[in-house]
Amino acid sequence: ILIVDDDDGYTAEEAFEGALASLGMPYITVEKTASLARLQQHELVIWSAGQAGRLEGQLNKTELADLKTYLNAGGKVWFSSPRLAGALDASSPGPVDTAFLQDYLGALYPMSNQAGGGTITGTGEYIGGTGSYELRAFPGRAIEDFLDPAESAIGVSKMLFTWNYGHHLGTEVIGDAAHNNFH
Repeated sequence: ILIVDDDDGYTAEEAFEGALASLGMPYITVEKTASLARLQQHELVIWSAGQAGRLEGQLNKTELADLKTYLNAGGKVWFSSPRLAGALDASSPGPVDTAFLQDYLGALYPMSNQAGGGTITGTGEYIGGTGSYELRAFPGRAIEDFLDPAESAIGVSKMLFTWNYGHHLGTEVIGDAAHNNFH
């Protein structure tokens, strides 16, 4: 398992490190980014982008191209960021990669809000089940991107949680056979 610590000095990656350590799962952590060659060495990648950065500050075009190649080969990525959807689909100065958001993350970006926190409820999928979970606001400026379901052109997308502020948090896309059933 590879953890990419790309949260601009916050310590969000420690939650993933702690969970994996307690399960006895081997992992390595890298700072800021991971090349395609590095991604391909791992069955699962956890990319912790945190809240920092806008537009290409979340994922740049090289990272997006590498992630698409990795996913199309059957890779699995867990993105953790309250602002990734807005970064990929921001209207000004123009979207970074709306197709990545829709096809690989199974989401549309309707808006961001300074909500932070709240309660999410699982939609019955294996991630989240049907439980309700209290969220803590992200440290600093608590802005969260809302998500709406999107139809993926390369797989089946599922919303994982409803959010008491409206819309959703968390998506999963299972790639079609032509994309090696990526997650």
